[in-house]
This record gives sequence, structure tokens and C-alpha cells, in this order.
Amino acid sequence: MFKHLKWNSIDFFQRYSLLFVGMVLSLILSLIRVNSNTLWSGLILTLSGLFGFVSFLAALVLAVNTCFTWLTRDSYLLELTNPIPTWKILLSKFLVAAGINGLACLFILQISLLWSNYQGVGYSFLTNAHLKGIPSLVLFLLLVDCTIAFSYILVKSFRGFRKFSFLFTGLMSALLLTVIVSVCMLIMTANGMMVLPEISGENILSLSGSLNVYSSLFPVIFSGVVIALEFICSSLLLSRRFQRD
Repeated sequence: MFKHLKWNSIDFFQRYSLLFVGMVLSLILSLIRVNSNTLWSGLILTLSGLFGFVSFLAALVLAVNTCFTWLTRDSYLLELTNPIPTWKILLSKFLVAAGINGLACLFILQISLLWSNYQGVGYSFLTNAHLKGIPSLVLFLLLVDCTIAFSYILVKSFRGFRKFSFLFTGLMSALLLTVIVSVCMLIMTANGMMVLPEISGENILSLSGSLNVYSSLFPVIFSGVVIALEFICSSLLLSRRFQRD
């Protein structure tokens, strides 16, 4: 599996090398300091922001694509005939997607630190304190990626949905993500881990109170369990029922 993971990583880098070029350009421009608030300083900051946000959004989209678009290519059957189990092939795709999400989060956090101190003295770089929330964020992004991939594989596993697979994939992904978030919130609310604002509709619809979350561990565990279930179901469908055409 490690060889397959290495091949997927190299393939991603070769296919989307412009993504890394955009990130590097954004970082370089954010490191260039102009002493006065002139047209040049505004232009440099604008270009850095443009390259930064485009690269960040592109990384998130490409992470989703990495999970399932390989199944839309003519070479997908060749990959599935490799002498390794289907679940290992799928796991390598998900791990690459997690790596892309992690890179995107680290990049946008670092570039934000540089922007926040653009007019100051010196540079601000990532520390251990900044990295605490990265694993949870990467896990939540991977949950979205896995849900979309599972929806596509599920749609392609039934003949009646294959003709409009992307439409049904989008609808099913939105439905599943809504259900996942709703169930997580219901469990947390029922166990006192989260307090929702109160809705009053006596005279006019209004909200009172605020959203308070008392546990950040449960959403992480819940997301991990959902990802594991989607991975298992996707592997079974991919090896037994999936058909592209």
C-alpha cells in the first residue's frame, strides 16, 4: 500500500504542480516588505492574497477530486486490478486527500500570520500553539471528502442513478452531510455537551442566548467513526457493485 500511496502522491504533484507554485508565490510576496504605504505595497499584498486564496480553495477542491475522480477515468479498472485489496487502494486516496487538506490548512494559517504583521517589524511564523486545531480541522475536511466519495460510489453502484451520477452525488452528499451534522448536534445537545440558542415565535421570530459548545472531543470522535463507516461501505461497494458505465 505504501508504494501505491507514494505513486498517488507523485501523480498528484505532477498533475497539479501549479497549486504548489501558487502557494510558493503567495508566501514569497507576503515576505516582501515595503516600508511605506504606497501603491507597490498594496499591489504586493493584493497579489499575495489573490494567489493565497485561490491556492487554498483549489487545494480543498483537489482533495475532494482525489478521493473519487480517479473512478471517472478509463484507467480505473487498471488500478482496481492491482494485486492489492480494494480497501488499500481507497485508503491511499483518502490519505493523500488528508495530506492535501493538512497542507492547505497549514498554508492558509501561515499566510494569515504573515498578512496580520505585514506593516510590523519582523515575521510571524507557525508555533505549536497555532497547530493545536489543525488535526481537528483536517479531520472535518476529510469527512466532507469521504462523504462525497461514498455518495459517488453508492450512486454508481445502482443502475438507475448512473446516467445522472454527478447530480445524484451532489444531492446525496448534501443530504448525508446535513444528517451527519444534525445527528452530532442532537447527541451533543441531549448529553449537555452543547447548548443551542432558544427560538421564540410568540410575536416575532427571534433568537435568545448563544451557541455554547462544551466538548470538542466528541465531534472529533464522531467524525472519525463516520469516516470509518463510509470507508468500509465504500470499499465493499467498490469491490462488489461499482460500475462506471
